[in-house]
Amino acid sequence: MAERILLVDDHPLTRSALAGLLAQHGFAVVGEASDGEEAIEAAARLEPDLILLDLSMPGLDGLETLEQILAIPNAPPVVFVTAAQDSKIAVTALKAGAADFLVKDMLGDFIPLLLKSNKPSILNVASTFAHIGNAQMPVYCAAKGGVVSLSRQLAVDYGPRGLRVNSICPGPTLSPRVKGYFDSGRADPAGTLQKVMLGRFAECDEIAHVAAFLVSDAASYVHGASIIVDGGQTIN
Repeated sequence: MAERILLVDDHPLTRSALAGLLAQHGFAVVGEASDGEEAIEAAARLEPDLILLDLSMPGLDGLETLEQILAIPNAPPVVFVTAAQDSKIAVTALKAGAADFLVKDMLGDFIPLLLKSNKPSILNVASTFAHIGNAQMPVYCAAKGGVVSLSRQLAVDYGPRGLRVNSICPGPTLSPRVKGYFDSGRADPAGTLQKVMLGRFAECDEIAHVAAFLVSDAASYVHGASIIVDGGQTIN
């Protein structure tokens, strides 16, 4: 008997494409949902063997939907299928109980458009953890290393066609979320600051200024590079 799958995505064309692909491989799509509330109702009613879930949807997002689906008795495995390429979100989803986190391939559609533009450039955001390890974070560190390696490979593939590809690796940054962790006492900055030679976290605009440079004409000969912006964290 074919696996019974519930598709959850707010884009009808995406659901249609996935349904067709699954049918070609012998899977049975027993239902579709366009938002989180529909997905929760369909999961309880249809009792599918597997749920393919989008991350960004109107109303309940994918993570909120996942939590409620997993609360259903005998809940099926839930696999995220999303265009989101933030490894932090993937780690959060897996920790929350997702069976897997799959990223839709955007390169096939996006790069041809870039190649038609004037002086195209891609800047991928990795992390200093692409270059150094961090305790109890193997998935995150490996994912960020993958971003750097992907950027280099794309630089090899598309540099001859005029498309510059680089990556930026920010170190400890005082983003609103990180500041919230410190203010609430959920995290202590002291341990991280011991490893940063400038003795402080970066402000968001300090990272943004380097990113803006890398995609600008001023960096027109910077290609295939991984630029570390970390206050000296990785040399300590």
